Amino acid sequence: MTYRRRVEPPLAPESAGAIIFWTDVSGDTNCRACGQWWGSPEGSVAEWASEASSKPGTELVEGPLEVTIDGYAAQYLVFTVLDDVACGRGFFHTWTPVDGGAFWSGVEVGDTVRIWLVEVGDTFLFIEGDTHENAGADLGQEVEGIVSSMALRG
Repeated sequence: MTYRRRVEPPLAPESAGAIIFWTDVSGDTNCRACGQWWGSPEGSVAEWASEASSKPGTELVEGPLEVTIDGYAAQYLVFTVLDDVACGRGFFHTWTPVDGGAFWSGVEVGDTVRIWLVEVGDTFLFIEGDTHENAGADLGQEVEGIVSSMALRG
């Protein structure tokens, strides 16, 4: 099951300034992984994070770092989008848009992409939190706070 949550900056309710979504690394019927990005890394979430950290069209800002989400070991990295090479909507995954209310039109050049890779049982969980270039540091910290407060089930 894939979940998405829009995070709206207080002064711009008409458009989402950030989005958080999570799925397993391969995606599901609601969220499809973009194969050209992931390749086929084998092994640990650290190896998946290493693969993600070297994608063309990005500048690595932070990580990969070892972090913990709900007691599970995770890998965290942050990068800036330099070129329009994303697969649509998210950077590593795409999904069908939802009509009505605030919306996330997709990752754009200058945006910040944060990803967390977590091994929960036999599943590699992929969490992506994106903020638009003009969203500001407070919104990025809010995205990080939401993810760090998640309750995961093994």
